[in-house]
Amino acid sequence: MRNALKVLRHLRREHRRPPVVVIAIGTNFPATADEIRRALRLLHRNQTLAFVTPKRSGSGLPSRALWSAHRRHPRRVASSMALLSAGHADWFYGDGTHLRPAGARAYARLLGSLLVPIGLLRPTHQVRRQV
Repeated sequence: MRNALKVLRHLRREHRRPPVVVIAIGTNFPATADEIRRALRLLHRNQTLAFVTPKRSGSGLPSRALWSAHRRHPRRVASSMALLSAGHADWFYGDGTHLRPAGARAYARLLGSLLVPIGLLRPTHQVRRQV
């Protein structure tokens, strides 16, 4: 999240305001409430901060801060791969974190759904797997 905040500061300095900012957090450290507050302050009110949160060992990372931010700002904070993958243990390898091909396709669809509103993908765009 520290690196994401650096990128957000850079975007702000450059006066770049994409409608959706997607942050894919790794499995080591979930975002803190303070980091989420700082990220929202760096964005304009009409920008959405989308977190693609991973799973670890079959469950979502504990992030009360993220859910709290979503409840306070439902149109500005969105999430998550953990929610999308509920009931799909088959999307993950045995460690519960790394994606099998079906999970990777679902992850790509999730990212695509975040990019459609800003015009980077058309709603009917098919994400193709590169071999």
